[in-house]
Amino acid sequence: MRSSDAHLEKALDEYNAKVSELEDGNDMPALLDAYINRGCVLSMLDSTVSAISDFDSAIDIIDELEENGTEVDPGCIFKVYTSRGELMSDGTGHDMSQDYRKAAEVL
Repeated sequence: MRSSDAHLEKALDEYNAKVSELEDGNDMPALLDAYINRGCVLSMLDSTVSAISDFDSAIDIIDELEENGTEVDPGCIFKVYTSRGELMSDGTGHDMSQDYRKAAEVL
């Protein structure tokens, strides 16, 4: 195993533990960060479906926080939508356009 793969696997283990720890709690901003970070690691490991699932969960948290009047860091919103958009690209740009449009709204 290459050292970069070992490093990513270690990071994934850490984020898996962090997500598990936070899922039953009330610290939604911390859970949002954990989903974003784990999604990025999964993406680097070419686990596309799992990464998209984490980004979907992060978007659900963003929506919930905003509905409750909690301001979400625009950088988090941008990161989630551009990362998911990149993974959902079908080569024509159609699948990613909705996510990129949403990311552009926070710029």
